[in-house]
Amino acid sequence: MPKFTFRLAKLLEYRGLQEKWAKDEYLLCRAKRIEGENQIEGIKHKRATAMSKNYETIQDKKAQEAFTSRLDDDRRAVEAAVAVLAGEEEVAKQHWLKAKRDAEALEKLEQKDLEAWSLEERRNAQKELDEWALRKRAS
Repeated sequence: MPKFTFRLAKLLEYRGLQEKWAKDEYLLCRAKRIEGENQIEGIKHKRATAMSKNYETIQDKKAQEAFTSRLDDDRRAVEAAVAVLAGEEEVAKQHWLKAKRDAEALEKLEQKDLEAWSLEERRNAQKELDEWALRKRAS
């Protein structure tokens, strides 16, 4: 009995690699976005800490205001970067999902081919048994 071989095995293997690469890219984009969001939270925490202190001199209050103003600018810059990263993440996710669907389509085709091959093998085995029984009866 010959062994089953899928005629598109190399393509299936390549599609699996494409899916893995796309997933890795998506996870990298996601990690960058999360890192940016963590930076925003860190800036917010620094600002809250700076605002919680009460300074008595005008010089200290001006320094506090300048510091919080820089933190606000930094937060806005990081938020803009996070917005871009979120867009890149969504594109990478869609690319990964498409690659996943493509690989799954080939896997389903392989499964159907295996089922057809198994059915044909069972039919051939039954045919051989029938011929053997007929020869046995004829003898």
